[in-house]
Amino acid sequence: MGEVLTWGVPAALALLGAVVGELVRRRLSTRSYRYPDERTFAEPRQWWLIPLAALVWGGLAWGLLHRPATLVVFLLLTVPLLALAGIDQDVHRLPDRIQKPLMLLVPLLLLVPAAIEGEWGAWVRALVGGLIALVVYYLLAVVGQGGLGLGDVKLAPILGMACAWFSWIVLGIGLVAGFFLGAIWGIWLMIARGASRKDYIPLGPFLIVGALGTVAVLA
Repeated sequence: MGEVLTWGVPAALALLGAVVGELVRRRLSTRSYRYPDERTFAEPRQWWLIPLAALVWGGLAWGLLHRPATLVVFLLLTVPLLALAGIDQDVHRLPDRIQKPLMLLVPLLLLVPAAIEGEWGAWVRALVGGLIALVVYYLLAVVGQGGLGLGDVKLAPILGMACAWFSWIVLGIGLVAGFFLGAIWGIWLMIARGASRKDYIPLGPFLIVGALGTVAVLA
């Protein structure tokens, strides 16, 4: 029975995650988030949201099966983060109408596993981690001269709280993983498509994928 739960639940949630990823992709396909001057933009290929959601949900279930309250909260948090990643890929913008509520919603949601599982230390660490992420990304935005945008800075506390909930190590890896993924993607574009350093690559999707991937693997 134990082996069935150990393998069956992550597999089932991975399949459910794929369904969620497809639902997010379909919702984004309406392009309701676009401004009038963005209506003529080319249609992005957002199929990658499906396998990403499946991998993240399966990984979360594998690592957090013994912490159901934490598992449920992070499965829920995955959905708006997937939407943000898809939107940023399309219009190179992370909407405030999603990010600002998330800044308040994340610590409130984390109160649930903190109370049920007695993880008050993790909740405090999450708040501090979110603040650290905000300061670090803000400094990088100032020093980087355009590498990070204001939307990425606003994303920082959301990802920081999610990563720091587990440990300082997860916070550190989760905050830098996206930069490595973005660098790898940029190199591939230069080699395969002749892109130059002047070509803009939205960093938000990589920051989100890096943080979610770190949590899914190390949770």
